[in-house]
Order: sequence, then C-alpha cells, then structure tokens
Amino acid sequence: MFCKYAAGGHSDNVYGHRGGVAYEAAVYRHLLQPSEISTPTLYGTYTDISTGDRWLVLEYLENNLRLSMATETAAPMSLAARWIGQFHRVSEERLSHVSMPFLIRYNAEYYLGWVRRTLQF
Repeated sequence: MFCKYAAGGHSDNVYGHRGGVAYEAAVYRHLLQPSEISTPTLYGTYTDISTGDRWLVLEYLENNLRLSMATETAAPMSLAARWIGQFHRVSEERLSHVSMPFLIRYNAEYYLGWVRRTLQF
C-alpha cells in the first residue's frame, strides 16, 4: 500500500493548486475510478480524530521509478502523455453528463498567478 498524509489537517493548498487529501480522495472516487482507465486502486481514507492527520491509502505500484531518477525520460513522458490524453477524453465525455461541483476549475487568473510568481522568483 502507498499512503499519503496531511499532518494536523493541513490541506497544503498551494495558491489554490492543491485541495489536500480529502479532495484527492474525492477525485479518485468520483472521477478516476469510474473512468475505467488505468489508475492505482483507492483503498480508502483515514482521519485520526486526535491529531486531525488525514491519510489516503492507495495501491502500491511495484517497480515504479520517479521520473527525476530515470536515465531516459522520452518513453515514460510519452506514456504519461498518452495516459493524460485518455483521461481527458474519457472525463470530458463523462463530465458532459455528470455534475461534479467539487472539482477545482482553473481559470486564466489562476494561470497568470503562476506566471507572475515565476517571474518574481
């Protein structure tokens, strides 16, 4: 199993980019799993009531390699691009029939904010 967690109920909402463990679990449950494209299995979530720590429990993928550790990146990037293309094709069709108001929708101002912060950096 692969576990992700957010300590102390921290959502890690970076400039509106990340929604935290609860958001990621909702995306798995309502968008990724029903899409029937290849994804790690979501086993569930856990919240420690005494600390507020949240856990997302996913299938552990054997023999995986971080892209930053790969010596050759063209093939993995091609596979990732193919996966995201399939995901967007399936999701566009599904979202035309099913409302998911919890999904974060990024607009021009969101993207311009990243450009401004990058220029400042």
